[in-house]
Amino acid sequence: MNLILNTNVNQSRKFIIGFLLLVYMVTLIIYSNPHNTYIANYINMALLAVFAIDRLLDKEFHIYHNVFTDGYALFVLWSAISCLWSPNIAFSIDITFSMFQMAINNYLIYNCIKKYDLHSWFIYGIVIALALNYLHGFGYIHLDVQTNENWRFEGSAGNSNEMGLYIVFGVILSLLSYSRDVIRQWWVLLLLIPLSIYFAILTGSRKTTVLLVFFAILYFVPKIGYLFTVKGFFYSILLVLLIGTQVEMKELQKVDALRRNINRLSTIVDVATGSKFDGSLEDRKKFLEFGKVMIAKRPLEGYGIGSFVILEPSKHYSHNNYIELLFGVGIVGFFIYYFGVFEIMYRAVIYHSWDILFVVFLILIMELSVVTFNLKPQLLFIIFLSTLLDLDDRKSFN
Repeated sequence: MNLILNTNVNQSRKFIIGFLLLVYMVTLIIYSNPHNTYIANYINMALLAVFAIDRLLDKEFHIYHNVFTDGYALFVLWSAISCLWSPNIAFSIDITFSMFQMAINNYLIYNCIKKYDLHSWFIYGIVIALALNYLHGFGYIHLDVQTNENWRFEGSAGNSNEMGLYIVFGVILSLLSYSRDVIRQWWVLLLLIPLSIYFAILTGSRKTTVLLVFFAILYFVPKIGYLFTVKGFFYSILLVLLIGTQVEMKELQKVDALRRNINRLSTIVDVATGSKFDGSLEDRKKFLEFGKVMIAKRPLEGYGIGSFVILEPSKHYSHNNYIELLFGVGIVGFFIYYFGVFEIMYRAVIYHSWDILFVVFLILIMELSVVTFNLKPQLLFIIFLSTLLDLDDRKSFN
């Protein structure tokens, strides 16, 4: 009787922690605008408190960790040291303190998922957040955020590029989870994927498009024969009718925006060949040249975390994670940060988890055009990849 009672209590605790984890992931994406991030922070603190109480009640104090969580913590320590030679010490300290909180959160989320097997709660939180964004985009609900400013879909992120990354990694992590039976509802992917492609185009984000194309090569091209089965044909027609109806009813006013976004995305070919650069890419080229010159002068220690935006003449950040890290924390900090990422790639090879290896490779490509070392959702996406590798390790061991 006591055993049954203890089991029920443990399941109740697991449910509470899982529910808080799900709500946290929803709010992390839905309330990612600077003016309302406090909502996600409150949920984050509640999750930490419940997790700590649960560990105290069980008198279990073991903390799960891996190379990425430890590596990021060490990276934060080196960043704190780099504040000593920063041109703006107060600014660098603010960034470091924010990263310190992220390092603690990395351990929290990793332990929640690994200790209680909450992979599905994590991924459904992302899926629900994306679904709310799409309902907002179609006009069915209203989120207190800016949308379609300057004809690009910004969603709850308030930034088209950031929203594009949420969309892409929501799809990628969902597919990886489905292939490992973390989520088993095929209809979730049936709705999520085409809607995500549509809204990804509306973001007008080139990096989002490149990631989607590469990922399609990995996942969808080998499975294209499914479309020619009776079931595949039925589902395809159903999706066309569903999304087509929504576009006709709610999105006719965005046809011009869609056309402009497609035109913007078409410049990817020009950029790849070097034949043409638009204003945004011209700026990024200047940031790259400035970063290379400055990094060469102080390659080991850099100029202090976050210092690119301080020293760059136009006061912009670099739009490149590699330049941002080398500029701010030098080769030392760069190696510390990426050591955990490379360890994930190594484990993916050992466990023959080629899909995860490919995704990490996509992340490395993406970071050529975005700064992610202090982007909380991006860090948690990598944490989740490491938990999927733990599942693959468990499967190979069995």
